[in-house]
Amino acid sequence: ATVAGLASLRDLDYLHAIVATLKAERRRLSALLATIPYLLPVPSEANFVLCHVEGRDAQHVKRALEQQGILVRHYKKPGLDNCIRISVGRPEQTDRLVEALRSL
Repeated sequence: ATVAGLASLRDLDYLHAIVATLKAERRRLSALLATIPYLLPVPSEANFVLCHVEGRDAQHVKRALEQQGILVRHYKKPGLDNCIRISVGRPEQTDRLVEALRSL
């Protein structure tokens, strides 16, 4: 990871392109998550989107996604206990995730 990080710093154009791609996919992911009636995505500047799960158990949502081979995080901490954290991935991963969330 360190070698890859140092190499990317040598090619700033590539690094900027990757960052722009990540930001665009994060915006798309957030917009799509906002269309899921039981999710409330929190605005994000990170490589993930935190969603409050409304009217459903977040742990159940996490487990249902796992059964479809999709991994998200669930925290058992005050204020985050009914939230899931979704990492920004490739567009095809976003599409698969959203399809799975809609089927729950």
